[in-house]
Amino acid sequence: WAVFFSASIVDYTTYRAIRMFLNNRITMSSDDQKEPPTASVQADNTIASDDENNKKQAVLSPLPLEWTKMGGTIDDPSPVDIVRYPWEVMEISPNPEETHLTIVGTAGQKITRMGSNLKDYVSPNLTHLVFRSHLIRTMEGLAGMKNLELLELYDNMIDELQDLDGGEGGLPGAGLKVLDISYNVIRDMTPVSLCPNLTELYIAQNKIKSISGLRHLKNLRKIDLGANRIRVMEEEELSGLENLEELWLGKNKIEKIAGLSKLTKLRRLDVQSNRLTKIENLAAQVDTLEELYLAHNGIDNEGAK
Repeated sequence: WAVFFSASIVDYTTYRAIRMFLNNRITMSSDDQKEPPTASVQADNTIASDDENNKKQAVLSPLPLEWTKMGGTIDDPSPVDIVRYPWEVMEISPNPEETHLTIVGTAGQKITRMGSNLKDYVSPNLTHLVFRSHLIRTMEGLAGMKNLELLELYDNMIDELQDLDGGEGGLPGAGLKVLDISYNVIRDMTPVSLCPNLTELYIAQNKIKSISGLRHLKNLRKIDLGANRIRVMEEEELSGLENLEELWLGKNKIEKIAGLSKLTKLRRLDVQSNRLTKIENLAAQVDTLEELYLAHNGIDNEGAK
Protein backbone atom coordinates (compact mmCIF):
# COMPACT_ATOMS: atom_id res chain seq x y z
CA TRP A 1 0.00 0.00 0.00
CA ALA A 2 1.33 3.40 -0.99
CA VAL A 3 -0.72 6.39 0.13
CA PHE A 4 0.15 10.05 -0.53
CA PHE A 5 -1.44 12.82 1.54
CA SER A 6 -1.83 16.45 0.51
CA ALA A 7 -1.91 18.86 3.47
CA SER A 8 -4.06 21.26 1.49
CA ILE A 9 -6.99 18.84 1.00
CA VAL A 10 -6.84 16.20 3.75
CA ASP A 11 -7.81 17.33 7.22
CA TYR A 12 -6.59 15.88 10.50
CA THR A 13 -9.66 13.68 11.14
CA THR A 14 -9.58 12.16 7.65
CA TYR A 15 -5.87 11.48 7.93
CA ARG A 16 -6.24 9.64 11.26
CA ALA A 17 -9.13 7.61 9.90
CA ILE A 18 -7.05 6.47 6.89
CA ARG A 19 -4.16 5.55 9.14
CA MET A 20 -6.39 3.44 11.39
CA PHE A 21 -7.71 1.71 8.27
CA LEU A 22 -4.15 0.97 7.12
CA ASN A 23 -3.26 -0.40 10.56
CA ASN A 24 -6.08 -2.92 10.30
CA ARG A 25 -5.17 -3.87 6.74
CA ILE A 26 -1.51 -4.39 7.55
CA THR A 27 -2.35 -6.42 10.66
CA MET A 28 -4.77 -8.62 8.70
CA SER A 29 -2.15 -9.11 5.98
CA SER A 30 0.40 -10.17 8.59
CA ASP A 31 -2.03 -12.73 10.01
CA ASP A 32 -2.73 -14.19 6.53
CA GLN A 33 0.96 -14.67 5.79
CA LYS A 34 1.71 -16.74 8.92
CA GLU A 35 3.17 -20.19 8.25
CA PRO A 36 1.06 -23.21 9.31
CA PRO A 37 1.92 -24.55 12.77
CA THR A 38 4.24 -27.59 13.07
CA ALA A 39 4.78 -30.13 15.77
CA SER A 40 7.98 -28.41 16.78
CA VAL A 41 7.66 -26.27 19.91
CA GLN A 42 10.65 -24.26 18.83
CA ALA A 43 9.02 -23.55 15.44
CA ASP A 44 5.82 -22.43 17.19
CA ASN A 45 7.79 -20.00 19.30
CA THR A 46 9.56 -18.65 16.22
CA ILE A 47 6.28 -18.13 14.38
CA ALA A 48 4.78 -16.37 17.37
CA SER A 49 7.80 -14.14 17.64
CA ASP A 50 7.66 -13.28 13.92
CA ASP A 51 3.94 -12.57 14.18
CA GLU A 52 4.52 -10.12 17.06
CA ASN A 53 7.27 -8.39 15.09
CA ASN A 54 4.95 -8.00 12.10
CA LYS A 55 2.27 -6.45 14.31
CA LYS A 56 4.77 -4.08 15.84
CA GLN A 57 5.91 -3.00 12.40
CA ALA A 58 2.30 -2.36 11.39
CA VAL A 59 1.88 0.38 14.03
CA LEU A 60 2.65 3.78 12.48
CA SER A 61 4.36 6.58 14.36
CA PRO A 62 2.21 9.24 16.12
CA LEU A 63 0.92 12.09 13.94
CA PRO A 64 2.91 15.31 14.54
CA LEU A 65 0.72 18.24 15.60
CA GLU A 66 2.56 20.57 13.25
CA TRP A 67 0.98 18.73 10.30
CA THR A 68 -2.43 20.19 11.18
CA LYS A 69 -1.09 23.74 10.65
CA MET A 70 -0.64 23.12 6.90
CA GLY A 71 3.07 23.82 6.92
CA GLY A 72 2.98 26.62 9.51
CA THR A 73 3.69 26.55 13.20
CA ILE A 74 1.13 26.30 15.95
CA ASP A 75 1.80 29.86 17.04
CA ASP A 76 1.38 31.42 13.57
CA PRO A 77 -1.21 34.26 13.79
CA SER A 78 -4.19 34.50 11.45
CA PRO A 79 -3.83 37.10 8.65
CA VAL A 80 -6.76 38.95 10.20
CA ASP A 81 -4.93 39.30 13.52
CA ILE A 82 -1.81 40.82 12.00
CA VAL A 83 -1.77 44.62 12.40
CA ARG A 84 -0.86 46.15 9.06
CA TYR A 85 -1.44 49.83 8.22
CA PRO A 86 -1.75 51.41 4.75
CA TRP A 87 1.68 53.05 4.96
CA GLU A 88 3.20 49.63 5.67
CA VAL A 89 1.69 48.17 2.52
CA MET A 90 2.54 51.01 0.15
CA GLU A 91 4.55 54.20 0.26
CA ILE A 92 2.15 57.07 0.91
CA SER A 93 3.01 60.71 0.29
CA PRO A 94 1.53 63.71 2.16
CA ASN A 95 2.32 65.81 -0.91
CA PRO A 96 -0.51 68.39 -1.30
CA GLU A 97 -0.58 67.68 -5.03
CA GLU A 98 -1.60 64.04 -4.45
CA THR A 99 -5.39 63.92 -4.45
CA HIS A 100 -6.00 60.20 -5.06
CA LEU A 101 -4.94 57.22 -2.93
CA THR A 102 -5.80 53.68 -4.08
CA ILE A 103 -4.54 50.47 -2.49
CA VAL A 104 -5.99 47.17 -3.75
CA GLY A 105 -5.44 44.13 -1.53
CA THR A 106 -5.46 41.62 -4.37
CA ALA A 107 -2.22 43.11 -5.66
CA GLY A 108 -0.14 42.49 -2.51
CA GLN A 109 -0.34 42.58 1.27
CA LYS A 110 -3.69 43.30 2.90
CA ILE A 111 -4.41 46.19 5.26
CA THR A 112 -6.01 45.24 8.56
CA ARG A 113 -6.15 48.70 10.19
CA MET A 114 -6.81 52.07 8.55
CA GLY A 115 -5.12 53.82 11.48
CA SER A 116 -6.61 56.55 13.64
CA ASN A 117 -3.82 58.87 12.45
CA LEU A 118 -4.30 58.13 8.75
CA LYS A 119 -4.73 61.85 8.04
CA ASP A 120 -1.10 62.49 9.03
CA TYR A 121 0.15 60.23 6.24
CA VAL A 122 -1.99 61.39 3.32
CA SER A 123 -2.33 64.60 1.36
CA PRO A 124 -4.40 67.32 3.02
CA ASN A 125 -6.11 67.72 -0.35
CA LEU A 126 -7.10 64.06 -0.70
CA THR A 127 -10.36 63.70 -2.63
CA HIS A 128 -10.39 59.96 -3.47
CA LEU A 129 -9.60 57.22 -0.94
CA VAL A 130 -9.84 53.58 -2.01
CA PHE A 131 -8.95 50.59 0.19
CA ARG A 132 -10.40 47.70 -1.80
CA SER A 133 -10.24 43.97 -0.94
CA HIS A 134 -8.46 44.11 2.40
CA LEU A 135 -9.14 42.79 5.91
CA ILE A 136 -10.28 46.07 7.50
CA ARG A 137 -12.81 45.69 10.31
CA THR A 138 -13.19 49.28 11.54
CA MET A 139 -13.65 52.59 9.76
CA GLU A 140 -11.24 55.08 11.33
CA GLY A 141 -8.83 57.92 10.59
CA LEU A 142 -11.23 59.91 8.41
CA ALA A 143 -11.51 62.88 10.75
CA GLY A 144 -10.19 66.07 9.18
CA MET A 145 -10.40 64.87 5.56
CA LYS A 146 -12.59 67.80 4.59
CA ASN A 147 -11.92 67.47 0.85
CA LEU A 148 -12.82 63.81 0.60
CA GLU A 149 -15.37 63.20 -2.18
CA LEU A 150 -15.07 59.47 -2.82
CA LEU A 151 -14.62 56.76 -0.19
CA GLU A 152 -14.43 53.14 -1.29
CA LEU A 153 -13.98 50.34 1.25
CA TYR A 154 -15.33 47.61 -1.01
CA ASP A 155 -14.73 43.98 0.02
CA ASN A 156 -13.51 44.21 3.60
CA MET A 157 -14.83 42.98 6.97
CA ILE A 158 -16.48 46.18 8.24
CA ASP A 159 -19.57 45.64 10.40
CA GLU A 160 -20.48 49.26 11.20
CA LEU A 161 -20.49 52.62 9.43
CA GLN A 162 -18.25 54.82 11.59
CA ASP A 163 -16.20 58.01 11.58
CA LEU A 164 -18.34 59.78 9.00
CA ASP A 165 -19.08 62.60 11.41
CA GLY A 166 -15.34 63.21 11.84
CA GLY A 167 -15.62 64.52 15.39
CA GLU A 168 -13.75 67.74 16.07
CA GLY A 169 -11.41 67.18 13.14
CA GLY A 170 -14.00 67.89 10.49
CA LEU A 171 -16.97 66.30 8.78
CA PRO A 172 -15.69 63.96 6.02
CA GLY A 173 -19.22 62.66 5.43
CA ALA A 174 -20.51 66.12 4.57
CA GLY A 175 -18.25 66.37 1.52
CA LEU A 176 -18.67 62.81 0.24
CA LYS A 177 -20.31 62.39 -3.13
CA VAL A 178 -19.62 58.67 -3.62
CA LEU A 179 -19.61 56.03 -0.85
CA ASP A 180 -18.96 52.38 -1.69
CA ILE A 181 -19.11 50.02 1.26
CA SER A 182 -20.27 46.94 -0.66
CA TYR A 183 -19.22 43.41 0.28
CA ASN A 184 -18.88 43.92 4.01
CA VAL A 185 -21.01 42.78 6.96
CA ILE A 186 -22.93 45.99 7.79
CA ARG A 187 -26.33 45.60 9.44
CA ASP A 188 -27.39 49.24 9.89
CA MET A 189 -27.15 51.84 7.12
CA THR A 190 -28.60 54.75 9.13
CA PRO A 191 -25.24 56.64 9.41
CA VAL A 192 -25.36 57.43 5.68
CA SER A 193 -27.59 60.32 6.79
CA LEU A 194 -24.31 62.05 7.73
CA CYS A 195 -23.51 62.33 4.02
CA PRO A 196 -26.12 64.81 2.71
CA ASN A 197 -24.30 65.49 -0.57
CA LEU A 198 -24.05 61.90 -1.77
CA THR A 199 -24.86 61.30 -5.41
CA GLU A 200 -23.97 57.59 -5.46
CA LEU A 201 -24.34 55.04 -2.66
CA TYR A 202 -23.26 51.40 -2.87
CA ILE A 203 -24.04 49.06 0.05
CA ALA A 204 -24.60 45.82 -1.86
CA GLN A 205 -23.85 42.40 -0.37
CA ASN A 206 -24.13 43.24 3.32
CA LYS A 207 -26.59 42.18 6.05
CA ILE A 208 -29.05 45.08 5.94
CA LYS A 209 -32.64 44.24 6.83
CA SER A 210 -34.28 47.64 6.39
CA ILE A 211 -33.75 50.81 4.35
CA SER A 212 -32.84 53.78 6.57
CA GLY A 213 -30.94 57.07 6.60
CA LEU A 214 -31.95 58.09 3.07
CA ARG A 215 -34.90 60.42 3.49
CA HIS A 216 -32.87 63.66 3.40
CA LEU A 217 -30.32 62.68 0.74
CA LYS A 218 -31.96 64.64 -2.07
CA ASN A 219 -28.86 64.62 -4.29
CA LEU A 220 -28.75 60.85 -4.66
CA ARG A 221 -28.89 59.64 -8.24
CA LYS A 222 -27.87 56.02 -7.80
CA ILE A 223 -28.39 53.52 -4.96
CA ASP A 224 -27.27 49.89 -4.92
CA LEU A 225 -28.70 47.83 -2.06
CA GLY A 226 -28.61 44.48 -3.85
CA ALA A 227 -27.93 41.18 -2.10
CA ASN A 228 -29.07 42.18 1.37
CA ARG A 229 -32.00 41.07 3.54
CA ILE A 230 -34.46 43.89 2.83
CA ARG A 231 -38.16 42.98 2.95
CA VAL A 232 -39.91 46.34 2.50
CA MET A 233 -39.38 49.29 0.14
CA GLU A 234 -39.93 52.01 2.75
CA GLU A 235 -41.86 54.94 1.23
CA GLU A 236 -40.84 57.16 4.13
CA GLU A 237 -37.19 56.67 3.19
CA LEU A 238 -37.53 56.69 -0.60
CA SER A 239 -40.10 59.44 -1.19
CA GLY A 240 -37.60 62.27 -0.63
CA LEU A 241 -35.18 61.03 -3.32
CA GLU A 242 -36.55 63.27 -6.02
CA ASN A 243 -33.41 63.11 -8.17
CA LEU A 244 -32.91 59.35 -8.02
CA GLU A 245 -32.31 57.77 -11.42
CA GLU A 246 -31.17 54.23 -10.53
CA LEU A 247 -32.40 51.94 -7.75
CA TRP A 248 -30.87 48.46 -7.47
CA LEU A 249 -32.64 46.12 -5.04
CA GLY A 250 -32.03 42.71 -6.59
CA LYS A 251 -31.45 39.60 -4.44
CA ASN A 252 -33.39 40.70 -1.37
CA LYS A 253 -36.63 39.46 0.19
CA ILE A 254 -39.00 42.15 -1.09
CA GLU A 255 -42.63 41.07 -1.55
CA LYS A 256 -44.11 44.24 -3.03
CA ILE A 257 -42.97 47.15 -5.21
CA ALA A 258 -43.72 50.32 -3.23
CA GLY A 259 -42.46 53.75 -2.19
CA LEU A 260 -41.78 55.02 -5.71
CA SER A 261 -44.65 57.48 -6.17
CA LYS A 262 -42.40 60.56 -5.96
CA LEU A 263 -39.42 59.17 -7.84
CA THR A 264 -40.36 60.79 -11.13
CA LYS A 265 -36.80 60.71 -12.55
CA LEU A 266 -36.23 56.98 -12.06
CA ARG A 267 -34.77 55.37 -15.20
CA ARG A 268 -33.55 51.98 -13.93
CA LEU A 269 -35.21 49.72 -11.37
CA ASP A 270 -33.81 46.32 -10.41
CA VAL A 271 -36.02 44.12 -8.23
CA GLN A 272 -35.06 40.74 -9.67
CA SER A 273 -34.54 37.71 -7.42
CA ASN A 274 -37.02 38.81 -4.76
CA ARG A 275 -40.44 37.51 -3.69
CA LEU A 276 -42.68 39.60 -5.94
CA THR A 277 -45.93 38.19 -7.27
CA LYS A 278 -47.23 41.28 -9.03
CA ILE A 279 -46.02 44.29 -11.07
CA GLU A 280 -47.53 47.33 -9.42
CA ASN A 281 -47.05 50.92 -8.21
CA LEU A 282 -45.05 52.10 -11.22
CA ALA A 283 -47.47 54.74 -12.51
CA ALA A 284 -45.11 57.60 -11.61
CA GLN A 285 -42.40 56.07 -13.83
CA VAL A 286 -44.47 55.56 -16.98
CA ASP A 287 -42.62 58.29 -18.88
CA THR A 288 -39.14 57.86 -17.40
CA LEU A 289 -38.46 54.17 -16.73
CA GLU A 290 -36.07 52.72 -19.32
CA GLU A 291 -34.98 49.47 -17.68
CA LEU A 292 -36.96 47.19 -15.35
CA TYR A 293 -35.47 43.94 -14.05
CA LEU A 294 -38.02 41.44 -12.71
CA ALA A 295 -36.47 38.01 -13.34
CA HIS A 296 -36.50 35.27 -10.71
CA ASN A 297 -39.65 36.31 -8.86
CA GLY A 298 -43.05 34.66 -8.47
CA ILE A 299 -44.83 36.82 -11.04
CA ASP A 300 -47.32 34.88 -13.20
CA ASN A 301 -49.39 36.05 -16.18
CA GLU A 302 -52.05 37.47 -13.90
CA GLY A 303 -49.49 39.38 -11.83
CA ALA A 304 -47.89 40.81 -14.96
CA LYS A 305 -51.08 42.53 -16.18
